[in-house]
Amino acid sequence: MPVENLEQIVKDNLIQKPGMPISRVEQVIAFSTPLNENCAVVISKFTVYAVRTVIYDPITKDMQIKRYPDFNPVNGYTSLRKALRQVIDVKLEREVNDALEVNKSSSVSQEKLDNNVRNILLIGRTGSGKSTLANILTNTNKFPESELSVSETHDIQSEEIVIEGIKYCIIDTPGISNTRLPFEEVLKKIIEGACLAKDGLYQILFVTNGKLTQAEIEVYNYIRTIIFDEGVSQYTTLVRTHAPNFQEKGMLYDDLKRIIKENDELVELFRSCRDFIYVNNPSLKEANNIEIVEETRDASRKELMKALGSCGEKTYKAKGLNSLSQRIKESITKEQILQRDLTTIADNGPHKELLTTLYREKIEETKTFTSQEIRKHITEKNQIEIQGDSSWQRTPQRTPTNLSVASNISTMSDNIIGAIIQGLIQGLVTV
Repeated sequence: MPVENLEQIVKDNLIQKPGMPISRVEQVIAFSTPLNENCAVVISKFTVYAVRTVIYDPITKDMQIKRYPDFNPVNGYTSLRKALRQVIDVKLEREVNDALEVNKSSSVSQEKLDNNVRNILLIGRTGSGKSTLANILTNTNKFPESELSVSETHDIQSEEIVIEGIKYCIIDTPGISNTRLPFEEVLKKIIEGACLAKDGLYQILFVTNGKLTQAEIEVYNYIRTIIFDEGVSQYTTLVRTHAPNFQEKGMLYDDLKRIIKENDELVELFRSCRDFIYVNNPSLKEANNIEIVEETRDASRKELMKALGSCGEKTYKAKGLNSLSQRIKESITKEQILQRDLTTIADNGPHKELLTTLYREKIEETKTFTSQEIRKHITEKNQIEIQGDSSWQRTPQRTPTNLSVASNISTMSDNIIGAIIQGLIQGLVTV
């Protein structure tokens, strides 16, 4: 349990230590970790600054104290900035480790419950009807539906359903060209969504609301060659929404024939994916006749479940994605803790302005690290693709896209991922 007045308890205890009069204590920052340890970080100064971590046991009243940079009193930090930076790092390390341990325990428990879940990942551009499709699949209104090109989905959202004794987990992701998130963030969310499915992805639904644009084709190829691998195509279903006559016999065949005739590149796309289906997903928000809209959505749901029911038993697992997910998860946990502390610790105490600056710097470093991890993943995927994938000869239309990405990897800046992908999906971005 958190201890009240821990800062004062630590100060009173340190006064009794040799060579540590209260006048030498610059600041004490007390906190409780996710595992309910009572901790404090202490900055003191004699000729140089020293940082100490304290773990306090409220039952025995004992304190475990560790000094930084080491136990040699001659060494120390020559500036308050360096000392405060060490404080942030020490505090962050302990809290992140405990938070990940808590998450690991809960994940193990959850995994035992979810061994037989069929995970469905939804990916699509903003305004494609992706979140509406999630509501239709789950027969709920729990997924925020967007209007026009304004995105309502800013984070991963999932919902479980049971149909004919089979449990499905529908995972919605932010839309490509999300108006409120940089594409780099959207990419992170897609990867996180994929990694939520510990037992693999049963199916990816790539959602479009009409004729596939060149930009969407590029994004589809990017997802199957860079984020995942070619194997994901056999677990991907293209879903066209906003098709009022989707139940008419022959409509799908006639429309596909027309689309392919207009764009030769779509031939390979349709060959690569597992299936292509049409549905209609009118929004309940704009419905004049709720009963008709609900009937239409119910018919679309039956069509979707029919398609999912024919997918067999196998699941897709992306190579290398789980390890990337762990690194991103740790980075995101760090950022969340830093953002929280920025509005609490940084606003209190004698060094508010400097702490605020240091916290903001650390947050930017953490974001950069996440970008670098994604960039590393992209680099490795491109090296494998270029060096060992014979499908380059079979699908020449993808070569410019992937070579363009690969040739720019070595010169990436911290924000290059967003720039590259925005270039790939030029025309999807809402201005």
